[in-house]
Amino acid sequence: MQPNRLHIAIIASWYPSDDQPFYGIFVEEQALILKRNGHRVVVFYPYLNGDFKTFLKGNKKKVETRRRNGVDVIEMPQNIYFPKAKEVFISLLIKKTLKCFKRYSEKEGSPNIIHSHSAFMGGIIG
Repeated sequence: MQPNRLHIAIIASWYPSDDQPFYGIFVEEQALILKRNGHRVVVFYPYLNGDFKTFLKGNKKKVETRRRNGVDVIEMPQNIYFPKAKEVFISLLIKKTLKCFKRYSEKEGSPNIIHSHSAFMGGIIG
């Protein structure tokens, strides 16, 4: 790693996507500013996805890494299958995120800084 260059992981509660282009744009702006200043940035984006109707339709999302404006974004959706069991799915999402973070760290090295935004979900997991 270059001198003064940090490896920064951001755990975001919201992040823009094609479906939600303005969702969490302040987090994306922060990631882009850090990247422009020479830092290595990765965004972990854990979120609860869907509801019981989504489950019945079979519209499940999986963990996916995508590149948005030059920043790697690891999306970790936790599909909700049963109504009124949100705590169970939050617990599963935390475990999924920690597993993804461990796998990322083993492959890419541990970040120097972990920064989270907001209390839910980024702050809880951070």
